[in-house]
Amino acid sequence: MAALSMSAALKGQPLWPSATAQQGRNKKQASRMTRRQLSTSCFILEPFTLATLPTVDFGWTFNSADDCNAGSYCRKNYYGSTLHDNKQNIGAAADRVLADESNTRKKDSYKALMLAVAMQEADKMDHRDTSKDNDPLSMNCSVLNINCDMLQRAGKLRGPHGESPIDTNVDCYAIRDQNLDRVLLLLRRAFDVWTPKRTLDFIRGGSTGFDDGYGGSCNCPVYRRAIASLYKAFSDDPSLMTDGRRGDITVPPC
Repeated sequence: MAALSMSAALKGQPLWPSATAQQGRNKKQASRMTRRQLSTSCFILEPFTLATLPTVDFGWTFNSADDCNAGSYCRKNYYGSTLHDNKQNIGAAADRVLADESNTRKKDSYKALMLAVAMQEADKMDHRDTSKDNDPLSMNCSVLNINCDMLQRAGKLRGPHGESPIDTNVDCYAIRDQNLDRVLLLLRRAFDVWTPKRTLDFIRGGSTGFDDGYGGSCNCPVYRRAIASLYKAFSDDPSLMTDGRRGDITVPPC
């Protein structure tokens, strides 16, 4: 497939291969988020608007699966019903957590961000990284692989309008595998108070990436742009949020 230019992407040309007939039917049943709704909601994600995405190392291009440069879209396998079902589960959890949000564009934006974080983590969005389970603060929770330190800090935050903290003593062992709703609720509070930018710095770089104030460690800026790129892909093709395809963007290791 020929590479798509930024100008083509801005005109709404799809960034993903055409779906099969079944995928086409899935698209009709996809999220109520229309392309226009997601595109116009980008103001929620400052500084993740298209105007701030570098076009040199983050061009809107396809590369083969074995030639994935940092920040480029990579054509990956179609994972079928397994990935479709896991997307549905994550999307349903996000809907429950965001049910009381009256700002529709903000609600849709947060849901897309949550799905983008999960999609970046694993091919089928079906497991968490257990390699840090021996460190209570670094231990990852849920398929989004958000570490315990971040969730515990988020639990103590007051909401943007003075709402009470969600949980001043988050038990990560209790929620790491079985309580996705709780993890997403804490993630929502982090988005609300810290902004998406700083929250993504914490997800990628841990407390170091968060505490330095600009996310300079662990390739946090590259990770943020990767999540923004997936968000843009959702806005161009909302069926990507519910079908069996996965976008994978290579981010250099820490």
